[in-house]
Parts: sequence; structure tokens; C-alpha cells
Amino acid sequence: MMKRNFIKVCLRQGESLNWENFNNRICVLVLQGSIVVFGRHGKMLFRLNAGEANVFEGTPECMGTSVTNDTEVIIV
Repeated sequence: MMKRNFIKVCLRQGESLNWENFNNRICVLVLQGSIVVFGRHGKMLFRLNAGEANVFEGTPECMGTSVTNDTEVIIV
């Protein structure tokens, strides 16, 4: 069994999460609310709503901005 560390974050509307320290593969799961993820140059990569997840590679410098109140996000 492979163990991975994860981070659970709660954001209010308009608050951002910076993922510069994550490399190679990032898995994002939204438990509640909605988040938009932008690349290094401000280009929107994807939007996730509650219950949705995304795994993406090659974008170590990105940030996610909550578009709803009380957004809960897990990053693996």
C-alpha cells in the first residue's frame, strides 16, 4: 500500500491557494464549494465543483481561487 500526504484546506470566496511547492503530479479533490485553478501566466486550467477531482502534471506553479464560500479542497 502506498501512503501519500495530503492537505485539506478551507477557503472563503475569493481566497487563493498557492501550489508552488508541489511538483510533477497534483491531485485536487473538491469536497464542498467550487474552485478555479490558474496556471503561472493567469490562464485558467480548469474549474472544479463539489465532488469533482482532477489529476494534472507539468504545472508546478499554479494557484486555485475559491469562487464560493466555505470551499473545502484536498490536495494529494
